[in-house]
Amino acid sequence: MNPEPLLVDIQAAAHLVGVSPSVLRRWTSDGDLPFVRAGAGGKKMFSPSDLRRAVERRKEVNEQ
Repeated sequence: MNPEPLLVDIQAAAHLVGVSPSVLRRWTSDGDLPFVRAGAGGKKMFSPSDLRRAVERRKEVNEQ
């Protein structure tokens, strides 16, 4: 079994949690999802554990 990557790009992150990249961009703009900038182009990169926490928080808010 391969270890989980430390960071994933926005396309992989969107696929991982089942939303579109534009949804992840909105979550980052809203301050609900932390990210780091990496590489020469400054791409947004996400921690899989941060993604899971953001999804869980969204589910809790939507259930209230």
